[in-house]
Amino acid sequence: MSKVFVRFAIICFVATGFCRGTEILIIDAVHSESGDFCSDIIVQSDDFSAKRVDLSLLGDAAKRKWDVVVLVKPDPADYSPEIIEQLRALVDEKKAGLVVFGLSSIDGGNSAIFDLLGKRSPAKQGTHYERYFENCSWIWSSGEQKASSTAYFRTSFDLTALPVRAGVLISVDDKRKVWINGEAVGRGGSWEQSEFINITEHLVVGKNVFCVEAFNVGGAAGVIASILAYDKAGREQIAIHSDTNWKCSEQRDPNWLSVSFNDSAWHEAVGLAKIGFGPWARRVRRDDNGLEQVIETGTAANIITNGLESKLGTTVITDGLEVDAGAWVLARAGMVPAAVACQEGGARTVILGINPELGRPGDEDILVRAEFAKMVYKTLYWAAGRDDRIESADLKKWPIQTKAAGEHAVKSEEMFPIAIQCTPLPWPGVSRPQEYPRDQRGLRRIIDSIAEHGFSLVVVPATVSDGQEKYIEEYAAKQGLRMTFHSSGAELFGRDAPPKVCVYSNEYPKAVRRQVVEQLKPMESMERVYNALVYQDEPFHMGTKSFGYGEEVRAEFKKRYGYELPADVESIRKDPCKWLDVINFRSDYFPDGWRQVYKIIKESHPNIDILMTHDSHNTFGGGVGQESDLAIDDVYHWGADFADTLIFDIYPYMMYDFRYGEHKEVPKPRLCQTHFAMAQMRDVTTAYVKKWGFWFGTYNREWFELTKEKRERYWSEREMCFTAVAAGANYLIAGYGIPEDHHHWQELGAGTRLLQKAGPKVLEAARIKARAAMLFPRTQYIQLQKEYWNVGQSFECFARAFGELDMIHEEQINDSELNGYDVLLLFDVKLLPRDKAEHIISFLKNGGVVIADSVPVLGKYMEPMDLMEKVFGAKQAGMAQDAGSCKVNGRALGEDFEMSLAGQWDLNISDAAVLLKSADEKPVLAKKSVGKGNAYLLGFSLQMADFATWKNEDGKSRGALYRLLKTITNDSGVYAHVHSSNPDIEAAVRANGKEGFVFVIAHEPQEDKTMVTIRDLPFAIDKITNLENDTQVKFNEVEGAVQFEIDAPNGTTHLLYISPKVVK
Repeated sequence: MSKVFVRFAIICFVATGFCRGTEILIIDAVHSESGDFCSDIIVQSDDFSAKRVDLSLLGDAAKRKWDVVVLVKPDPADYSPEIIEQLRALVDEKKAGLVVFGLSSIDGGNSAIFDLLGKRSPAKQGTHYERYFENCSWIWSSGEQKASSTAYFRTSFDLTALPVRAGVLISVDDKRKVWINGEAVGRGGSWEQSEFINITEHLVVGKNVFCVEAFNVGGAAGVIASILAYDKAGREQIAIHSDTNWKCSEQRDPNWLSVSFNDSAWHEAVGLAKIGFGPWARRVRRDDNGLEQVIETGTAANIITNGLESKLGTTVITDGLEVDAGAWVLARAGMVPAAVACQEGGARTVILGINPELGRPGDEDILVRAEFAKMVYKTLYWAAGRDDRIESADLKKWPIQTKAAGEHAVKSEEMFPIAIQCTPLPWPGVSRPQEYPRDQRGLRRIIDSIAEHGFSLVVVPATVSDGQEKYIEEYAAKQGLRMTFHSSGAELFGRDAPPKVCVYSNEYPKAVRRQVVEQLKPMESMERVYNALVYQDEPFHMGTKSFGYGEEVRAEFKKRYGYELPADVESIRKDPCKWLDVINFRSDYFPDGWRQVYKIIKESHPNIDILMTHDSHNTFGGGVGQESDLAIDDVYHWGADFADTLIFDIYPYMMYDFRYGEHKEVPKPRLCQTHFAMAQMRDVTTAYVKKWGFWFGTYNREWFELTKEKRERYWSEREMCFTAVAAGANYLIAGYGIPEDHHHWQELGAGTRLLQKAGPKVLEAARIKARAAMLFPRTQYIQLQKEYWNVGQSFECFARAFGELDMIHEEQINDSELNGYDVLLLFDVKLLPRDKAEHIISFLKNGGVVIADSVPVLGKYMEPMDLMEKVFGAKQAGMAQDAGSCKVNGRALGEDFEMSLAGQWDLNISDAAVLLKSADEKPVLAKKSVGKGNAYLLGFSLQMADFATWKNEDGKSRGALYRLLKTITNDSGVYAHVHSSNPDIEAAVRANGKEGFVFVIAHEPQEDKTMVTIRDLPFAIDKITNLENDTQVKFNEVEGAVQFEIDAPNGTTHLLYISPKVVK
């Protein structure tokens, strides 16, 4: 149990001697500031003893008898039936006083709590005030949102009487100016922060006009707003929401702000998305300042508020209260009841219809004001039936000052770097997202929980108010955590438009310096910054619209290639030489700019690691017909000499994992694309001696569409963290924030704490280089303009069969060594530059092994090439779209095979040996010796064959396919460093010359056990220790390898430490 939870759950009983005092149960589901407030009040009385619980401890507490039950901001609509029954039992206990301390911020209101209270409630739910864009839509002037464009919006409404209170809640992507009846009332930027504008004094009886000028800098554009007005009784007079009834135009008329302006020629706005959807899926931060009201004591004398000052403080009323007969008003905002009490028979009940944690902290804040605290103090005595103590009851001290924990509780320099955003914590039994705590105690609770869950960094700046942001940074640093600074745009260019300042101009470095100074200014005052995100998130070219044709661009192209840059890229589509030149040049534009940015940042911040996030598929072979439109960019071609750490951005289990065609309908195995892209990340960062990291998705509605299935995969964050570190990642960062679900958070914490048991030792042990590598054919990708992404299916199939697999980029094949690999895989490779083919032939002659499922027959410039046909001793007569299926029942290389295979080729064999045939006598596997090496050719598309086994749920054929691939590598005499007998349970090794780690990760296995085989590490193995429970793993030595069996049920991740034998 965490320290935070112990501190929260255990509040000592404060009583004189051990005689029974007034026993109070505080039910605080979300460990809130309001719950802290109630606890602070209670501990000041010698008459009170209290127990504070969340929903995980409610069961036992509900079995006891209490004098008073305090429900802190209850949200029954979000609770399970079991929790509701426990609460109902407490509510129905007539002898216990009941205090509902505040109402939650719920779209649509708090009707569920009134239903739960039933006849005990002193009031009914009235007007729901805290609306948060309820019924609003994001709108724009058209479906296409152009960069650097302005749109104008108008809506009108009539008033028969002036309201007592009226306001506008608005957010605009990107910048806004706002008018009411021609008077400017607000302006601002950043769609992530809404603004509440009080317009009460600007309204008139009759027609009113609300106008917005919205400017889009780039990317998505939209306006969302609601206009609300209330009469003196708190009843709603108007409720206007942004929708397609609003009028808009791209042209500014000189009189458009006038009430009398005729906007009939303007067209209707285009609806884009509801709040929480579309490009704005992340929640817009609310602005509750304008909703604040002064809370005063009720007008009628009563035993609780007698003697108190009338002003209690300021806060936000969540729901108005309609007072029942016999009840009385304790507090009000104008004429709107804010707190109501009643006594029915022996049952005493009080409801506070406010959310004390909304609004601005300060001296007038209701949770700071002593008069409000005194009222609550007296209310507790009244609810307990202690009327004799009410008049004399007084607080000893208010407010109570709480102390922060000591310095440097975490030694993050000695930990694996794992970063997370500071977002509200989840609690047992609660699924709704919580608001940021306003008080320092609540912020400390989040930071402490982050540290206790095994994280070593927080992402800053946090998306909170300036004061909170500064406190988070200072407190996190004091606790020993380090910072990941998150910004973007240092390079001054993006995906969808030509750069305004050309990277080849003399002005570019000057502009970058200005941008960097401004962008990194907040970082200057921060302590303990470890790394920084400075570039645009997920860069890639969005097709030809991102190309520029300025003078500097044309001059640079001519300098490199010796001829004029073609003005129309499509005009050279049939000229393979020029096409390749132009596409490579366009792709190189990005790293040409990044290198300059990196150099400039390092001049002023040499000790800060610079991070860059790569997209989930556009730069890994999945750009064709996607956001990037063209096959143009890939991560290895870009290189890595412009960052210290490259981060891979994909969220399996939490969001849509992109694939083409049928593969998107049957995305199995689930992690094949992830492993494929991770191998490319490992390749580029190894080649450039850089680190790589991984954004792992968390269960969070601000980023993902949450489903029951995702909630039940509580192990998914832990699984993805281990998968990344097993693949070689040296940095993890959450995307986006702390999981909303308590079970997810606890399981993630268990995983990160386990990683921290290995700590920095993992960083010193690299992922063991595989003995086999699969080729990424960039020239084919560019020339054919066909995706090379679904082939991740082939990558995963071979990796599962063999045990390990790396990627090697075409640009790395510069000699016969092939980076020291023993096996080269050519899957779906149809085009290969001649010089690369010749190096591969030399690799074969020197004893290498090549396994292919297609024969490259085209050269660099699309010319016919027969080199590889001679290597394999075969020709392919059919292409993939013509591939059929076949049955196999035969014997090859000492093994029997029975399976169905999709994607069969027509092979014409010349001088290769056919080792396996289909039932219709077509070659399934052929082998040819080339010098000292062997070339194996599959008579089918591995991608299509493996996919069909998942689509058809044909596990038998899939198992035979794995055995066939393993038999081929065995025949070649090449064995992996690590192999898992259960293909659904991944095993990977990171090691150096003195120690190592084995990662065992269950990826939804059908069977829970696997046999792991390890061989050829840099040292002899002495012991294998399971770090989770510090137990020894028994193993056997078999033919020069170490083998052990281990249980790994679904969701399991193991981390094993390998100790070397001591050489005497």
